[in-house]
Amino acid sequence: MTRGPKLVITLLLAVLCLGDSQVSAASGGRVVAWGDNQFGQTEVPTEAQSGVVAIAAGNFFTLALKSDGRVLCWTTDDTGLLDVPPAAQSGVKAITAGYAHAVALKEDGSVIAWGANDLGQSVPPPEAHSGVIAIAAGDLFTLALKTNGTIVSWGAFDEDWPVQWNQPAGGIRAMAGSSGFAVALSTNGQVISWGAYNNQPAFPAHWDPKLRIPRGQVVAAASIVSPKY
Repeated sequence: MTRGPKLVITLLLAVLCLGDSQVSAASGGRVVAWGDNQFGQTEVPTEAQSGVVAIAAGNFFTLALKSDGRVLCWTTDDTGLLDVPPAAQSGVKAITAGYAHAVALKEDGSVIAWGANDLGQSVPPPEAHSGVIAIAAGDLFTLALKTNGTIVSWGAFDEDWPVQWNQPAGGIRAMAGSSGFAVALSTNGQVISWGAYNNQPAFPAHWDPKLRIPRGQVVAAASIVSPKY
């Protein structure tokens, strides 16, 4: 696929930026969308007009998590995304989206993924079948944070660059995926980036990939999806 990002999603005070369209969830859990609609991503279905507690966006599709733990997906450019698996139709507590794959975290700590799977991004390994507390997705890869502070990763940054991860001492407390690289926040306050984009390190050579965050500051990892070329 060679399409660029097409969607921006907003849920109450949370914002996810992905391109030319915008979606927001008003009070009461109603999703509203506007902007680019090339693939129907702003055509909010009736089911997403109430009771939505979380939202996520891929390149050309939208996900919504209902208060009953059910995942909704809408797009007209289907790569298996509309076939929400039965396991994602109840008991889900978090969702995230890659370029063309969707990921859900169940209440029991297991991870489900579906959609495009050309680099294995939609096949969670056994380590992600239990004990997961958070999920994140990049374009072609998926990350799962375990209760012990370790990250499980699968898929690839691109066709020639597998997702490789060296766990730092002390564990991880937050993470985010993007186009060709990933970012993690360690429990000791370091921001760590790894991966490749156009076969280059995620950060320029003169940047320190491990940036210490001053004590007392609240830090969250954020994902920015870059256009594909």
